[in-house]
Amino acid sequence: FVDLGTNGEIVLSSKRKIWTCSAAAGPAFEGARISSGMRAAEGAIDKVKIDNESLVYRVIKDSKAKGICGSGLIDLIAELIKIGLIGKSGKLIDREECDPSLSREIKKRMINGQKGNKFLLVKGKETENGKPIYLTQRDIREVQLAKAAIFAGIKILLKEVNIPQK
Repeated sequence: FVDLGTNGEIVLSSKRKIWTCSAAAGPAFEGARISSGMRAAEGAIDKVKIDNESLVYRVIKDSKAKGICGSGLIDLIAELIKIGLIGKSGKLIDREECDPSLSREIKKRMINGQKGNKFLLVKGKETENGKPIYLTQRDIREVQLAKAAIFAGIKILLKEVNIPQK
């Protein structure tokens, strides 16, 4: 069992015993240190779907978007990987590097910047506060760090219990 939040709790059990550990993963999944991050509360984007032509997102309590919570962040990154906008290293590619088959609508959401690229999730006119919601290169890095912390916790727990790892 893995619970992602301010801390990532990891539980491994057998018929006779339970082992647990935690890892510091919360800054990304709870919205801290994410450029448009927030808790999973009213106004948080909690689901994202992207195909070649369009982007659709869901906002908690069907209100105007205020930011993105952990589940929405994971969805967004997974969707961007699937359509090739995030490379294997986690780099958000330049607009010029986009697959030619991607629609203009999706490509124009790619913003090349001096501090790294970013992806426009929601235009400012569609948000509660009038500010656009982006996924930045730094946001992706924060998720990578959180994932690494959880992965390390799982590996340590498996080693402690003497479960072979591949």
